[in-house]
Amino acid sequence: MKKFIIKFLTLQLLFFSAPEIYSVVNHEEAKTHSRISIDADKEAIVVEKKENIVSIKTLNSGLFELMKAKLEGIKLSKKYFSSISYKVPTTKNNVSEIKVTLKDNKVELFSFYKERERKHVLDFWIEADDFKEKLNQKISNTNVKNTSAKKVASKVKAKPKKIPPALVKKDILLPKRNKKAKAKGISKSKKNPGYRDFRYGASFIWDYKGLSPEYKSQVNLNRKTPEYFYPIKDREFKKSEKEAHIQLSINLYRKEKWGLMYKSIKLYGEKYGNDKNTDINEYLKANAILKSNILEGNRDPKKMAINMLSNIADRSTIYEMKKGIYKYLLEFYSQNKQYVEGLKISKRLYVISKDNFDYEESQKVAEVIMYNLAKLNQLEKLNNLMSEKTIKKIVPAQVMLAYKLYTLFSLGKDKELIRTFEAEERGLAKPIHKSILFNVAESYFKVGDFKKSTKYYDQFLTHYSFHPRSVDARVRIALNYEIQERDIKKTIVLYKNAINRSADSKRVFEAKLRYVALRSVRKFNPSTKDKELRVFLNTKENQKIDRNLKKLLWLVRLRTFINDESYRKAISYLDALPLNSMSPSERRVFEGDGSEIVYGLIKKFYQDSQYDQIVKIWNKYNRRYVKKVANDPIMNFIVGQSFIRLGLYDNFEKLYTKFKKLNSTPTRSFPIWVARARMEQKEAILSELSIIKNLKLKNIDLAQKELNRLKITNSRSNKVNYYQGMIKFHQKKYKEAINSLESFLANQKESFLADPAELSEMLQAYTDSLYNLNQTEKFANVAEAILKDVDQFKPSNPFMNSMRERLEYLQMEILAGKANSESFAMLEAKTVSFLKDYKESPYTNRIEYLKGLSLIRNKKVDDGRKIFETLLTKEGVSNYIKELVKAELSLISIRNRTI
Repeated sequence: MKKFIIKFLTLQLLFFSAPEIYSVVNHEEAKTHSRISIDADKEAIVVEKKENIVSIKTLNSGLFELMKAKLEGIKLSKKYFSSISYKVPTTKNNVSEIKVTLKDNKVELFSFYKERERKHVLDFWIEADDFKEKLNQKISNTNVKNTSAKKVASKVKAKPKKIPPALVKKDILLPKRNKKAKAKGISKSKKNPGYRDFRYGASFIWDYKGLSPEYKSQVNLNRKTPEYFYPIKDREFKKSEKEAHIQLSINLYRKEKWGLMYKSIKLYGEKYGNDKNTDINEYLKANAILKSNILEGNRDPKKMAINMLSNIADRSTIYEMKKGIYKYLLEFYSQNKQYVEGLKISKRLYVISKDNFDYEESQKVAEVIMYNLAKLNQLEKLNNLMSEKTIKKIVPAQVMLAYKLYTLFSLGKDKELIRTFEAEERGLAKPIHKSILFNVAESYFKVGDFKKSTKYYDQFLTHYSFHPRSVDARVRIALNYEIQERDIKKTIVLYKNAINRSADSKRVFEAKLRYVALRSVRKFNPSTKDKELRVFLNTKENQKIDRNLKKLLWLVRLRTFINDESYRKAISYLDALPLNSMSPSERRVFEGDGSEIVYGLIKKFYQDSQYDQIVKIWNKYNRRYVKKVANDPIMNFIVGQSFIRLGLYDNFEKLYTKFKKLNSTPTRSFPIWVARARMEQKEAILSELSIIKNLKLKNIDLAQKELNRLKITNSRSNKVNYYQGMIKFHQKKYKEAINSLESFLANQKESFLADPAELSEMLQAYTDSLYNLNQTEKFANVAEAILKDVDQFKPSNPFMNSMRERLEYLQMEILAGKANSESFAMLEAKTVSFLKDYKESPYTNRIEYLKGLSLIRNKKVDDGRKIFETLLTKEGVSNYIKELVKAELSLISIRNRTI
């Protein structure tokens, strides 16, 4: 007994007495961020950020002093921090406060709480281009082509060098903000033409749980009692009355006569007191309690029975009884995930098995100890245990490595896990332990090395395709292929395999979502068959979907609407999503898509010249989506121009001031679902808006001054020709206007004039300049060509309709001026068509006069006279036209007299 106590205490010291170095505040300085971690309960401190001040508040004065002492000894980077001040409690206020002043407002804070490690983590970072590029490698590992994202970049790199801070620990797609946005449209996959890059698909990614080395259960607690491990044997009842009495209790137990058994045991106690048979009597009671519960359908063993068994095992000197009870208790604590209690029991069983030279049992129990330590993330104690010579002899080295790597995985130490594995890999016998392969593959995925992740997941499938977690490996391999922009056909086959070769509904649903996104969202022009796959997005009424899958489902559904250009449906669906319940980084993904949906709606209204609808959409969704993401100069231009078109100059000035403040902010380059016609410099956009406003208000001199500035700032000189032509037209310098506008039209490589009203004004200015310079032949040719080109706008667009109306009118004036038989024949036909198409035209009276004139010249005198007589009696006809009519009627009378 003495020997047992000494060894048991020695083992306790081994596992529990190692000194711990405790630090309340820890600081880590990385290239991409600065991290401060505080070991405290979740409710112990409150972290708030307002502008460039971060406040850390607590009611625990002791914790405050510890934090203060540690922070005073830390040298914080001047890149992120300016100063730290401390506010002690007062009589009126019991709150202790640490104020951290950041360098400026550009320094961002991302704070979260690690439940398992019971620590607050504060990451300070700056949204710089190089930082965002590394951040994108977490999900996409791609080369950015000026269309970067907060989650994945467009061209995949094979071996990422850096891993971003904890901000990207989950699934987040964060847009990269490029200072020089040169991209003109959507990010296309270079390796897979016809597809967008991975960021535009099912781009939410989350970590999978690690695969623990298996704890092989020896018994089903729903059917068995401790008697399975330590059977109740018959006694030598002829030997003594005591033995006969105990045999009686055993017989009653076997006949399941629990009441009589309890009376027999009670009588034994009254008769003989506590003796060496007390343990067997208590053992009978505990088994009876458990057995009766099983028979009655209550499969949960009673706590009283568990306590009784623990006491019996602690008291008993019979090794087999102690071992049997401990093995049952290990099963109970393991199946109920009570790892602390399981660790205690496994240590006791390990000690007594060694004392009794039961090395086979010692090996099994040693693995159980490792299992419980791994589940409790006790890495240091696990290393101490595995360093023992005895453990090294009885436990296979690969099993010990599996437990160590699983613990590192659970602690989130992926880099250390990979280093440990790579150091041991050459010496590992094949096939490598399934837990090692799975956890190594997932760790490589988490650090962004998708090629190696695929390699070890593939090995896992080769040797353990029957394992329940094989579907996780299949989905990950398909996802690795997709992120790396590998052959689309192969990726599609991999997703199909993941869907068809698994019974795990949760992982199959993830594979379906990613498969639909690949074929129906990332593809620019999905076929009917591709769209039919969207049936996978339908869910059953009672289907349970976990949080990550639900958000991925929302994202894919939303993006199907965007890809179909169903912006009305998309905005309605997005409005219904609970964005406020998401994390900030997840919410930003939806807000980025929301901003593109808003642009899609605005662009459609812009093409239809519905400026009031543009303003309505902007006022409704600007704060909700557009303002949450980076600056979009083209959208700003359209909205600003719409305010000018509507004559809302006060509102425009307010908007213009806000746009000017955004000048120093990065331009959004992801997501770009709706292609932009151009990506100008932000200064040029502001200058253009100022020119348009001044042209509208007839402030021609101010427009010219702004144009002079535009010539300096804007590299696209061709747009300058357009504005110069419009200014010259308003200055009535028609020849110069014609030269500038012709230069603009001749050098136009792409359409800069998406607004029909703007196009109408330009064409009208050009043709009016020709007309005013009396270049009638050129005007006639140009007008005829323009009228054919703008047929697509008739009659829906009011601006194009107005321009068309004026051109047709001027055409008829030129025909009337030619005064020959051919021109009058054409004039008659055109006047009839004009009066039919433009019933409320301001030129109606003049056109009716020209119609009457053409009829008379075409020898249809009576018809012409009727029109003239109608004009004389019609109200609203100008005196000038009436005088012309009278003159023509007089000529008709003179001709008739002469005849």
